[in-house]
Amino acid sequence: MPYGATDVAVAVQDENLLGFLAPLEESASNRLEEVVRTALAGKNLFEAARQAKRIVIAFQGKSGACTSAANLLAMQLSDQGLENIELLEEAWDPTIPLSGAMRTDGSIQPLHMPTRHDPRGSQAAKVGQLDDGSEILLNETFANADVRCVISDVAVNPFWGYSGGPSFVVPGLASERTIKTCLTPCLKAERLPGALSGNPTYEKLLHASQLTRIDFAVHLVEHPDGRVAGAFAGDFMGTFQQACTLAGKLFRPSLRRKADIVISSAGGAPWDRSLFEASPSALVAANICKDHGIVILVAECSEGLGRFPSGGLGGVESKARLAHARRFFSLDILLEHSLRRVSGDHRVYLVSTLPEHQASLYGLLDAKSVRSALERAIRHAGKEAKIALVPYGSHTAPMIEQDYETSQMQFIS
Repeated sequence: MPYGATDVAVAVQDENLLGFLAPLEESASNRLEEVVRTALAGKNLFEAARQAKRIVIAFQGKSGACTSAANLLAMQLSDQGLENIELLEEAWDPTIPLSGAMRTDGSIQPLHMPTRHDPRGSQAAKVGQLDDGSEILLNETFANADVRCVISDVAVNPFWGYSGGPSFVVPGLASERTIKTCLTPCLKAERLPGALSGNPTYEKLLHASQLTRIDFAVHLVEHPDGRVAGAFAGDFMGTFQQACTLAGKLFRPSLRRKADIVISSAGGAPWDRSLFEASPSALVAANICKDHGIVILVAECSEGLGRFPSGGLGGVESKARLAHARRFFSLDILLEHSLRRVSGDHRVYLVSTLPEHQASLYGLLDAKSVRSALERAIRHAGKEAKIALVPYGSHTAPMIEQDYETSQMQFIS
């Protein structure tokens, strides 16, 4: 199992092993440049751009491939004699895994100097409102552009199914108020990684994103190491759905039933640099673990706890923590609160370099090795316990075959 810059050995008896759930390998059929050029050739984007006073290319800065695609699109528009091009990086979203292709400093500098959207500080403009009257406020530069382009990675997400598509708009380009309005219900909602149909959070983000026109989109699917497995360019929702289909094939391996024990690695560096960055792996692992089962999170946490906003609120009653999370809602708080929900519903061991007292702030049980954590877990769950291994928990959202078959029968009936 990946751990920081190295690996740790995990020994599981054959009779206990329920599944080893790793991403599938897939080679890209086309080069990114060819995909973008072909899509542009079949669109009227150049014609619209020539009449535009402002062209905005919004992109996901966490992804090296998305940054490269933004450069590529900007250069192709520039080659047509267009100069009124602005690059806008979406807000830093902690629920999206960092690209494995990113440099150790966490960034790849675009050729065109971009601005980054700040949910709290950037000027926002109203683009419409939801059925309940809630206003949707987006980055003013993007909202007021004559031509709007978006470039995003599509990866499994613990809350709204997949990143990219609607979630690129909200929360990626939304104001702090709009993010709070749309996503506060996630604090108590069921987590549905890799699921769009029947996911109320995704449906709300979809409605919000439909309030603004997007003229051109590039959606990418990346392997954990940053290699592009697929690139789709053209219509916003059409390319998003294509990318989701590929991401589902690569990152949603099937498991016969839920496990008694799930051992999940965040994937090593850079996804386990802190407990905060590794926490999405625990959230997804809990989805394939039996009720009140056991999760073993393998994450080095060389940089400590990370950017948890409230320091754990140790000793505070759960109702008070929920009230605090609702009042001061942010994506950071959503991750923190969700980790505490998982540790409250499951026995969660953390194999890391963190001191025991820091792990306990979030209801986690400290373990110095995977072996010791597994021995303790088996003593608690029993010698017949079934175990699932997830080596890249930041990218993988396994599908339970029993749940899938049940949902299909309900759909047919």
